[in-house]
Amino acid sequence: MTTNHIVRLNTDGTKDTSFNNGGASFTISYNGGVRIVKIQSDGKILVGGYLPSYN
Repeated sequence: MTTNHIVRLNTDGTKDTSFNNGGASFTISYNGGVRIVKIQSDGKILVGGYLPSYN
C-alpha cells in the first residue's frame, strides 16, 4: 500500500506549511489511484480518481 501527499510549494521550492496543515494525504489501495488533478481559478484543488480512503 502506498501513501501519497498533495503539497504546495513556495516560489523557492520549499514546502508551504500553511497549506492544509502541511499537506493533504491519501492512501491508494491495489485498485485505487489518482487519475486527474486540476487547480481552479480560485486556487481550490480538485483530485479525481478512485480513492478508497483519505484524511
